[in-house]
Formats: sequence, structure tokens, C-alpha cells
Amino acid sequence: MPTMIRYTAEELEEIRKIFPNLYYAEDEKKIKGELDFCAHYKDIGCDGISKWVIEPCNRNQSDCIEDAYSIEIDLEKASVFETGGRIERLAKSLGKKNADLHLNDDHSCCLGIFPPANRLSRFVIEQVYPYFVWQAYYEKYRSVPPCGECPHSRSDAVSSRITDEKNYLHILLRKQKSQPKGRKRNEPCPCGKKKKYKRCCYISDKEIDIEIKKTKDSLSYLKSEQKPSADTLRRKKKTKLRQ
Repeated sequence: MPTMIRYTAEELEEIRKIFPNLYYAEDEKKIKGELDFCAHYKDIGCDGISKWVIEPCNRNQSDCIEDAYSIEIDLEKASVFETGGRIERLAKSLGKKNADLHLNDDHSCCLGIFPPANRLSRFVIEQVYPYFVWQAYYEKYRSVPPCGECPHSRSDAVSSRITDEKNYLHILLRKQKSQPKGRKRNEPCPCGKKKKYKRCCYISDKEIDIEIKKTKDSLSYLKSEQKPSADTLRRKKKTKLRQ
């Protein structure tokens, strides 16, 4: 994990807009406060392949997860702490180890893989926010969210993310291929949900192209981070000895 998270004033402002109860403690180089959210898990997959994403939702929805966690993000150490002690208390009440609920030995949050670009806004939106939505879901339902269990080791996290990104790329390519040609945005959606196309299944070609590029870039990064297995290392060693 990088030793420091890079950040700009613009990124701090972006985070403040999304999570208004977080603030930047400049003297400590930390972000503190409450990370609050009202969200749910949504499956945007196709062809029998699930791709679970977290989306904001109305608190009246049956699957809504509304919660808030007191957190502290140490920008110099790239570490996140849940300062309210809720996760530790939950683990104790369930007779589990802290590690089972993804807390490290130093009580920091185990967030898996750091994003390819170690920028603050991506870190908070792609790593910190999903981590606490996962925790809130687990506390509310006493079960793992539909997205599944989070990996406990870096190598497992890399492998898991590679599988997820490959599946997502398959979904994007299928959507790109099946995009109705000539259908106007204000026409009824062909899926039959009685919504306008632009409010339902519409994704612009430009948006799909951007997502495909981002996913391919992410896959390239993850593959570069993937350590070869013991079997692969042994095979390479034997090949080298023969030469």
C-alpha cells in the first residue's frame, strides 16, 4: 500500500460535497468526521453474470441501508480507522475475530487493493465508502451483502478484482453490441418497464466507451500487481535450469 495519498483542494471539495459531515484537519493531514450514506446494492449484470454496484437510494426503499460511521483517514499513512468502535463491538457480540469483519491488527480497516491512481477522491469513493456500506449491511442483516465476502489477503483481493473486472468488461461489451440503433432517448424503453429509454436502460456510446477503457486500464493494473503462484514460479525455475 502506498505511504501517502495524494490530494488536491478540488478533491477535498468533491468529498465534502458527497459526504458533508467529513472535514479536513490540515494540521494532522487527516480527514475526520461522519461518513453517512443512504444506499443499496444493485445488480447491473446480464447474461447470468452479476455485477453488484452501490447506488444512492430513497430511505423509504425496502433494501435501503441508511447509516453513518465515525471515521478517520490518515493521508500520510494511507490508513482508515472506524473511531466509534462499532465494528469491534459487533465482532465481539457475534463471537468473531476482528479480522473476520475486516479489521487489521492495528485496528485499521482492511480495504483490500488500493486504486491504481492513489488519489484521495478515488480512494474515498471506491474503497472507503463501499467498505462501510458493506459493514452497515452486515450489521443490519447479520449476513454478507449480495456482492459477496471481501477478500482477506492482498493476493485474494487482486484475484477477486480481476474476476470482477473481466465479468464487468463482458457486460459492457454485450451492452455495447446490443444497444438499440436509432432509438430516441424519450421513446419507451425496450425492456418493457414503462419508463423512458433515457431513464432506464439507455447508456450513451460515449459512456460505454469510457467505461470499457477504464475497465481495461484497471485490468492491466491488477494483472501487473498479481503475484505469480508457487506452481508458476517452479515451472519458470525448471525452464531456466534446462536452458
